[in-house]
Amino acid sequence: MIFFLIFCLPGLAILGYSAKLAAAAHGLTSTGLTANGTIVDHERQTRRRVGQWYCPIVEFFHQGASYRFTDNDDCKQSRHDAPTGSRVEVVFDPAQPSRARVDSFRGLYGTSLLSAAIGLPWLLLGIALVVRVR
Repeated sequence: MIFFLIFCLPGLAILGYSAKLAAAAHGLTSTGLTANGTIVDHERQTRRRVGQWYCPIVEFFHQGASYRFTDNDDCKQSRHDAPTGSRVEVVFDPAQPSRARVDSFRGLYGTSLLSAAIGLPWLLLGIALVVRVR
């Protein structure tokens, strides 16, 4: 029972979170519209243990209106990896254009895959320990 609580439940919770992220990204890409965006600036973020990251601030136009968003899922370690003025493809919700993301596999599914890669071994280890103890 202790292995179930220590490994299986956290593994299931992490995989559930990963599935939620992947479903949201898939929903956005399947029902959203695409537009060309431009990186207009970077937001510097300090992350514990990994240092400085630069997240692109992207501007795009839809129906004559300008929208800006910071893509926290497509951050780089250097501003030069995604320089200001670069063109990027943007996917957004037409009912809520401010809900937008850079249309890249890493930006849309990277966090989901990373969390699944963490949660799945926890779950499998928990199942193996529970089966072995019985």
